[in-house]
Amino acid sequence: EPGGAATVKTIDNTLKSFQEIVEGYIECIPFPGIEELDIFLNEEGKLIGLKPNIYLREYEDIIVGTFFVAGNDGEGEAISLTEEQIEKVREYIEENWY
Repeated sequence: EPGGAATVKTIDNTLKSFQEIVEGYIECIPFPGIEELDIFLNEEGKLIGLKPNIYLREYEDIIVGTFFVAGNDGEGEAISLTEEQIEKVREYIEENWY
């Protein structure tokens, strides 16, 4: 969530659950520098005025609103992160809070 520390949560692997977390339509983008990870965010976040969250320097763009990161299995399914991936994501988020 904007302004909050990154947390680890278990979520249902359903579109409905994903949409509830980001509070709207889902957009999925690759996580910068880690091929096996994706960022899920609100597709209309900027249009509806959600609060800034983190800056993605590789994309020269800001993620607004609540987002989450999940692994991908290479076939379009979101999967859990490993402990190593969780640590890398936390470091990235802490370095790029907006």
